[in-house]
Amino acid sequence: MRNTNACIYVANLPPDITEHELDDKFYKFGRIRQITIKQSRRRDDECYAYIEFDSSSSVDDAIKYRDGYKFGRYRIFVDILREKGGKSSRGPPMRTDYRVIVDNLPSSASWQDLKDHMRKAGPVGYSSVNRGKGYVEYETKKDMEWALENLDKSEFKNIYSKSIIRVHPGNNDGRSASESIYKDHKYRDSESDKGFRFRSRSRSSSSRSRASRSLSRGKKSDS
Repeated sequence: MRNTNACIYVANLPPDITEHELDDKFYKFGRIRQITIKQSRRRDDECYAYIEFDSSSSVDDAIKYRDGYKFGRYRIFVDILREKGGKSSRGPPMRTDYRVIVDNLPSSASWQDLKDHMRKAGPVGYSSVNRGKGYVEYETKKDMEWALENLDKSEFKNIYSKSIIRVHPGNNDGRSASESIYKDHKYRDSESDKGFRFRSRSRSSSSRSRASRSLSRGKKSDS
């Protein structure tokens, strides 16, 4: 039987993640009893996982030091696993297009601090913090608009510090968050492919040049 007090939920993982790789990132927080990896139902290029430690004392450190951790091009999300009615109450974070960006957060701010503050506008499906900048996605457009109007220049505080934050729209280019991510990755992939094709042509050209020189030398020898 799973000890839910010693379990964490890890989201936004690469699709080819392995148990060994997760163990390598989390073993230092305590002995791991079990790792379960699942495919995200919302995105084909993401996975999530449940990690059960031997002791509940490992959970806080795992969340503190691995939430927001950069795993390749993925920034992972780590939270405590809560059970409700015998089933996990956590699934992959709800990603929406109703995003706001929060500036001027104190360096001590965590995604949970930000979520607690921004949920004054309504349910928050996703939140993250990186170098004083926060990203929040609401479940509805109405809640997003309320946050933009009422939480801009509001006082944010946690147990360590406080600041006056600025809240502004998250997609100024008119694209949805998912479209921006998709197009950016598509661009990088096409650039990478272009470089590969260029190098391939270069090698082919070099091979043909070497073959031509060898043939020329052979003809000269015959003559």
